[in-house]
Amino acid sequence: MKTKALAILLVLGLMIGLLSACGGTAAAPSAASAPAEAGSAPAEETAAEEPAAAPAVDAAQEPAEAGSAAEEAEAVEAAEPESEFALYEWPLPLTEEDVTFSVSMMLNPQLANYFEGYQDNPSWQKYSELTGVNFDFLNISAMNMGEQYNLMFASQDYPDIMHSALAFYSAGADAAVEEDVIVDLAPYLEEDAPNYLYWVDKVDGFANITTDQGYRPGFVHILDTPSITRSGPVTRGDWMEALGIEAPETIDELHDMLKAMYETYGAQCEFGADASGFSGAWGTNLAIQSFPSVSYPIYQVDGEIVYGPVTDNAKEYLLTMKQWLDEGILYKDFATRTSNFGTIADFCAGTFSYYNGDTDALAGAPYYFTDPEATMVAIPNAVLEIGDVIPFDGYNSSMGQVTGQGTFSITTGCPDVELAVKVLDWRYSDEGSFLFNYGIEGISFEYDENGDPVYTDLIVNNPDGLSATWLTAVYMDEYGYVEHYTKFDYQMSEQQLEARELWSRNVESRYDLPKGLTLTAEEAELFSAKMVDIASYTSESILKMLTGDMDIESQYDEFVSTIESMGLQDCLDCYAAALERYNNRSQEA
Repeated sequence: MKTKALAILLVLGLMIGLLSACGGTAAAPSAASAPAEAGSAPAEETAAEEPAAAPAVDAAQEPAEAGSAAEEAEAVEAAEPESEFALYEWPLPLTEEDVTFSVSMMLNPQLANYFEGYQDNPSWQKYSELTGVNFDFLNISAMNMGEQYNLMFASQDYPDIMHSALAFYSAGADAAVEEDVIVDLAPYLEEDAPNYLYWVDKVDGFANITTDQGYRPGFVHILDTPSITRSGPVTRGDWMEALGIEAPETIDELHDMLKAMYETYGAQCEFGADASGFSGAWGTNLAIQSFPSVSYPIYQVDGEIVYGPVTDNAKEYLLTMKQWLDEGILYKDFATRTSNFGTIADFCAGTFSYYNGDTDALAGAPYYFTDPEATMVAIPNAVLEIGDVIPFDGYNSSMGQVTGQGTFSITTGCPDVELAVKVLDWRYSDEGSFLFNYGIEGISFEYDENGDPVYTDLIVNNPDGLSATWLTAVYMDEYGYVEHYTKFDYQMSEQQLEARELWSRNVESRYDLPKGLTLTAEEAELFSAKMVDIASYTSESILKMLTGDMDIESQYDEFVSTIESMGLQDCLDCYAAALERYNNRSQEA
């Protein structure tokens, strides 16, 4: 792909950001300067046309007026750009015809009383106005996304554009294309998605957007800088001070703090049904997740694929958690706690002494506390011994995964794939990225005295106490463009900025699988057929171990043997093959 001839063709023919992915889990097989007033006024409208003579532009510069094709080609030849891909500002609108695309979108259940759907999102309204394309939204709660998508797949009745579709297609990304559900965009991208390819190339992400069969079935979310964690453990600062406790750094110190808070205040440590809360400190992971998409505790250690629950470290971890439960310091009703919705309210009400919060929680806690002396503080991720690291860090990335949450895919039901590709590509242009990062001037942002965009109080000091991150869905967008990853940093408190550094201190991405890993259709079928039963047995058994219905010391080996007899190695072999293919693909990309 990367040839000089193609570079010139792209420049002549075509005139900024994840992942929130959880570290240490394998997804279920499925298989620059912003233009002035970009968010407040539409660009000068011209008749839609193909970009016949678009000059290459630097990502940090405004596009210059186009000269002759020959002059532009000579300029490009002389400049010898680092990438053959160039940003391009599409002539708007993209069509003069009356076109409507149906789009499925995922809604945060915690915004149910605040936001009915993306038809009310002002940035999507402006998006429609600028591109000339209408959108008919199918808004689906994240809690029901998998069920609703599976019904669509079974009935073969899909919207034109689907948000996160490949995260729920059990047969894998390749099968989604080969079974005529999702369109392979590879034949369209070079001509109709210059901005998307520019950014994929910039973050060295071609291996992540390409399946094993060479398909490119979606537009992934891209960050303009690699992400760092925005979440980590929080506890009650006022209780620590009253008890004379320093911030715990080891698991033993954390235990002592949690026990003191339980005995003094009756508060317990938040703990969920997946029982994985502190497993990273033991160098393992037990999390079997169904929300927002299905994932399993499969990771790699020195290139070997591992299923966390059958490791010796997992046994030691469960023994410790059983002890903590018996002491009363972990949440007594953990077995029925399948999501963390409402956790901040429970924490601020004194139910919880500790939970995995984030920078938004640090800012929002004062809205929930009724005790004026109460405080929430960030503490480090506890490890077994000083100097240890937690080997999972799903945040260290510049882009999402094509089979993950946030990818926009075009279905075979779309009446005009070429136009849909252009419409999605516009989101990755300077103007499009600015719109979905900042929204509409006067509503979600204003310009400061230096001409820089700053968020309004509606976003950063919301009167209803909603976090800025949540409000991106309401006023801008969460996924599918080039996110300015540090866009909220300027308004963060010193406490929030220090918390991010604290939470990142002893976390490294050693065991995480690559985000671009995909299974073949055959592997996905084999994996799903066996892993569903393995995961169900795992969850049931871990619950029994923690509640005392199974003895960990005497029955753990039997638990492991049972899982192995259910075909675990076949499942691990699928991921081993996928990892080998990914590594080969990365070298070739």
